[in-house]
Amino acid sequence: MTEITLDKLNSVYTERMICVCLLAKLSQRLGYEVVVRPAKEAEWAVIYIQLPEGQLSWHISDHDMHLFESFPISENAQWDGTWNGRNPEFVKGITV
Repeated sequence: MTEITLDKLNSVYTERMICVCLLAKLSQRLGYEVVVRPAKEAEWAVIYIQLPEGQLSWHISDHDMHLFESFPISENAQWDGTWNGRNPEFVKGITV
């Protein structure tokens, strides 16, 4: 069994966040609202992408925050209650 190190886990997480950053930039370019809520106390920062079909959001670690410096900051941005385990049917329904 292969041991997963913290460095490897962080590397995979950073790769994921690079994809999220690209998605956010493309969404912003298409005119959709994209904002970052900065970290608060023990909470991580969060990026929110508001599509017509619903909100997408991801937590951002301090290590990856530099990827998101170009996006607007909103202290008031809030999660709209959607769950992050969206199913494939949701993705198929996105019209962008």
